[in-house]
Amino acid sequence: MRRLTVTLAWFRPINSANRKYRKANLSIEPPTDIIGIKRINADWQQVKNGTVQHEVLEGSEVISFQDGDVIQIPVVCREDAGNLDEEVFYGLAVTLETAEGVDLPIYEEIKDRIRIPIQEQIE
Repeated sequence: MRRLTVTLAWFRPINSANRKYRKANLSIEPPTDIIGIKRINADWQQVKNGTVQHEVLEGSEVISFQDGDVIQIPVVCREDAGNLDEEVFYGLAVTLETAEGVDLPIYEEIKDRIRIPIQEQIE
């Protein structure tokens, strides 16, 4: 069993002259086939309304995921109410869970790969 939880939240620039009033619409399309998971408890269109998209995906199918394979979660930004001429600030949180008793060092492996190297400054 594995569960992937993905949450995207953002601040939208406002256009008060348009009835839609939100200049930007962000969304994600979580990967399902690459790790054998499916959406649960949510309609894929409804989760894209508002300024937060939260999705929980689960699966128990055996999938081969090799060292070096990656899960990409692209963030798509579309104009919604007029020209989008401002930055859109967003945050993306992703968690991957496995069943209890599964002896995988997944957390240590991920922690080692996403660690940001400290660069030395020369003055």
